[in-house]
Amino acid sequence: MTWDDMAGDPRATFAHPPGECSRGSAAITTTMGDDIGTLLHRAGLTRYEIQAYLALTRRTVESAARLSEESGVPRTKLYGVLASLQGKGWVTILSGQPLLYRAVPPDGVVERLRQGHESLLAELQAGLADEAVTGMHEIVVLNRGAGIEGLRGALRKADQVCLSMLTWSFYEQLREDLAAAGRVKAVFFPGEAPPRPRPNEEFRIAPVRVVHVVDGEKSPAMQAIVDDSRLFTIVWNPFSKRHEVDEMFFSECVGCLKQAFELSWDGGRSAPSSSMPSAQR
Repeated sequence: MTWDDMAGDPRATFAHPPGECSRGSAAITTTMGDDIGTLLHRAGLTRYEIQAYLALTRRTVESAARLSEESGVPRTKLYGVLASLQGKGWVTILSGQPLLYRAVPPDGVVERLRQGHESLLAELQAGLADEAVTGMHEIVVLNRGAGIEGLRGALRKADQVCLSMLTWSFYEQLREDLAAAGRVKAVFFPGEAPPRPRPNEEFRIAPVRVVHVVDGEKSPAMQAIVDDSRLFTIVWNPFSKRHEVDEMFFSECVGCLKQAFELSWDGGRSAPSSSMPSAQR
């Protein structure tokens, strides 16, 4: 797009940015050569706005008639151009007969643009941070109702399994599947007393209780992290009287969930061996 194609188009770009804006008997030659037209356009001005503003910077005040001659902007277009420049903070309109126009000094324009961009960037940063936080904590159901068989199949193929808030009665249902897995780290719900671990198992008791609440009934908030890439949640359903197992997608959350497990592991105590585990579900 050329300079002559740009009138009134804020989206236009320069094929050859103008170092000279001329129309009629007068010409405006910028002190920065071709760069100033591009810079002003990038700052949000159209072709005619650039011509009018640069003409005004060469005068203290100017009438519309003289400004049309100085800038080369057609008189029929100039009033709309000047109103737009005033709205953007580039021009001041002085009352009188005729109306007079004055350019806002370049320092003032640059400061206003700087403040506007700083405000925009601050809002953008805050908005993106909110989006990032929302995304980080959002866990989307990948396979609702994966069931205990789906969990068992994943455990048998796993190299590493991290289980938290486990009850012994539920762990016992998985133990033969876990025997085929690699390393197993299990943090049991407070009050549980699992038996002596097998060679591939490590047991600890959680320092705090984390529970699900369904219809007012509390049950341990059990979960299984498989190979740092898959998450299964286990919730006791008081209506069906059984555990419901869902697989959740959490690739964006794997770090925070694994960190939560490690905090529970590090803060837990060694599990006492017992042949009489508690009756927690």
